[in-house]
Parts: sequence; structure tokens; C-alpha cells
Amino acid sequence: MQFSGEAQSGNDIGTESREISIPNRVSLNIPNVWAIRGLSPSGNAKVSITVTRSELVSGPSKISISQGSNGILIEDNYGHAGTNINTSLNGIGTAEATVGNVRMTLDFSETTRAGLHTGGQYKITAETI
Repeated sequence: MQFSGEAQSGNDIGTESREISIPNRVSLNIPNVWAIRGLSPSGNAKVSITVTRSELVSGPSKISISQGSNGILIEDNYGHAGTNINTSLNGIGTAEATVGNVRMTLDFSETTRAGLHTGGQYKITAETI
């Protein structure tokens, strides 16, 4: 964080005011990030999520995507949640798509700089069953 100027009432900002502390682990929800449509004999599909690259980096600074059921999971609009779920297929029409979210935990314990970190990647796979 950088600051130039004066604080309200003309007082200088002390060192203790310039440091921002974030927790080591932050959970986030990305709504409506995936959707599936289709047909299958059972009317269902298996949807799974895996982390293919767990690190986002900016020079020596690193943010890690936590893995496993406490780290990253998917959920559908029927309340199913996990790293692997079985969900309904409602046909091929756009309005009938099964929509879902991704929830993940990011680990900031090795993050040393602000700004854009790149490189993390997850993969969502859907298979008819």
C-alpha cells in the first residue's frame, strides 16, 4: 500500500496505519461459473473439479489454491456440493441448464506483494451417467 498526502485533520499517518493485515486463508464463492446441458439415459451427469495449477505468482509472491474438500468444490443449483457431484440434466435448452458455483480457499501465507498474480487453474469436468 502506498500513500502520499495528508491524513484528515492534518496528522501524519504513522507506520501502524500503513500496514494492512489479511488473514492467511480466505474463502471465496464464484457464482454461476459453470453450466451444463444435455441428455443421458439416467437424466444425470457427474461433475467434478480438480486443481491443475495451484499457484498464482507475481515474482517471488505466491497465492495458493487449497485442494481437497476443504479447499475447492463445486455446487449446483439443487444444493449438491463437493469435489464430485451427481446432478440433473434437464435437456438441451438454454433455459434448462444446470448452473453451478465454485467455492475455493486461497492461502495468502506466502504473499508478499499486492497486485495481479497469475498462473492458477482449475478444471471442471462433466460426464453423463
